[in-house]
Amino acid sequence: MFGKLERHALLCRLRRSAKPPGRAALILPPARPGSLGDQAMFLSTLAALRQADYNRIGVLTYDLEDRYTSDEDIHHHQLKDFLRHGLEQGLMRFILHAQGYTDFFLIGADVMDGYYSAKDTLAKIQLARLANRCGLNTRLLGFSFNNHADKSCVVALRTLPAAVRMHSRDPVSHHRLMTLLGRDITLSADLAFLLAPNMARFEVKTLLDRLRALKDTGQVLIGINVAYLILGTHPTESQVSTLLTQVKEAIIAVAARHRNIAFIFFAHDNRGQTSDVILARRLVDSLREDLSEGQIVLPPAPLECDEIKALCAPLDGAFTCRMHFGIACLSQGVPIAAIGYQGKFEGLMERFGLDDMLFPNANVVKSHDLYSMVSKLIEEKARLKTSVRKSLPANLKLSASNFSDCLPSEALTEIIQRGVDTRNPVTNNQSMNLNLRKLHLDSST
Repeated sequence: MFGKLERHALLCRLRRSAKPPGRAALILPPARPGSLGDQAMFLSTLAALRQADYNRIGVLTYDLEDRYTSDEDIHHHQLKDFLRHGLEQGLMRFILHAQGYTDFFLIGADVMDGYYSAKDTLAKIQLARLANRCGLNTRLLGFSFNNHADKSCVVALRTLPAAVRMHSRDPVSHHRLMTLLGRDITLSADLAFLLAPNMARFEVKTLLDRLRALKDTGQVLIGINVAYLILGTHPTESQVSTLLTQVKEAIIAVAARHRNIAFIFFAHDNRGQTSDVILARRLVDSLREDLSEGQIVLPPAPLECDEIKALCAPLDGAFTCRMHFGIACLSQGVPIAAIGYQGKFEGLMERFGLDDMLFPNANVVKSHDLYSMVSKLIEEKARLKTSVRKSLPANLKLSASNFSDCLPSEALTEIIQRGVDTRNPVTNNQSMNLNLRKLHLDSST
């Protein structure tokens, strides 16, 4: 089968050389639609490629009904037989799709180390190899790599052609990849830093106005996100209940010490019976007897990832169990405290000078630890916010470097600026805007 694929891939390369398809980009998202973190990375990628003036953009889908965007100019190509079922005949269809494109962008996210499924990761790597063989400029965009990567995935990545560009999204992952693969890896940042905030919907604008009004009265606004993934891929109900109790006790203790606090309970994933939405509601319901109505804000669900980013702007700080909610905050100049999982947080927190605001392991965290961390967010908010603001321009630049070989410097600067909420007093200040203007982004970034 591989010999046949090789022949057809070479034929694809020859056909494309004889009749170039024009500048056209094909995207492989990290998973099926549903994760707001994946949505943030996909939308950021899509916006960047539009900025690059590709005359055709396509998306590979995992199932027939998958639609990553309703934009009519985006072409969806179903690859269910290979991406979901591993049937190699699907690779022939991929070659047919590849004939219409010049560039292949694989959004690596947290799926390239095989943590969720080594089989799925190997399938993605095989598509990257085949895309390169078909003559497409192939890139693995900003991904993390944990310390216990599947060995077969490491080997597959190591043997990818040197022409396939790899971008790690944090310095810890970058070091691991350089050590394990023994090849050049571009140090970048997560794609979601470039996501443009969206406050167009009435419900979002109304809540944003409410949060700003609370802030104007002197309230300190603390975002709270609880997610089950910090407990593993399949936690028990007992583990989830224990986590909710610990967070509840910490919030009650913080509210008792700091009377001018309002907590905003964010959900950053809507899937499943233990989704962030369900956990947020459970947590809020358990707190109603202990906190006043003015201290609890539960945003409407569901929200889109760019709407959540807009709502992060007025926050003074946030506690999170999901990395992409953390990025939504950080990219608005808001400091975070976090419980890490899968080795994804360490490099991110290091970049913003927040190393001491991270619990690497949920299993050893107690209520008093959470209380101390959230209290630190409140008591040291000025210092922490300064650290985040100082680090943000460099991280925006690193995020844009995922596209530095396909966008001119002016376009890169524009997508960076679009990712900053110009109505946020934290980011809309003279020093921040000056730093953004000073970014020199070119093909050597």
